[in-house]
Amino acid sequence: MTVSPLPSRSTDFIVTKEYRRFAEFCDACRDNRYIGLCYGAPGVGKTVSAREYAHWGDLDQLLGPPPYRYSGVPAPDSGPWRTVLYTPGVINTPRTVAREVDGLWAAVIGAAVRATWYVTEHPTGVRPPAPDLVIVGTRSAGL
Repeated sequence: MTVSPLPSRSTDFIVTKEYRRFAEFCDACRDNRYIGLCYGAPGVGKTVSAREYAHWGDLDQLLGPPPYRYSGVPAPDSGPWRTVLYTPGVINTPRTVAREVDGLWAAVIGAAVRATWYVTEHPTGVRPPAPDLVIVGTRSAGL
């Protein structure tokens, strides 16, 4: 099984009217604490938009592939990561989903803490903000 590479943020992604609508939708979900549902035909760009919105290409490279995520040290100008993209397995239980989201959340917070190691005037005891939006994607049967 091979997965085709997704576009990188700097060169291949084109911000379209639909992406701007998706970002506005995500911002509303975050600001108003909504649970939103984005649906549509396969291949229209929902997952690519979610990856772009969450800056997931950068963060996924830093964290590594699931489930054995490693913890790299991010660049000093990276973060803060406010959105987590989670794609559950096709077959799962609520307990599995909760455990995986908690682990992913902890890995993102750990990366944010390590990003502050470079800051010389960082007050002690102050933690970077935790992510406040989880985007849950679907996994097609072909993946």
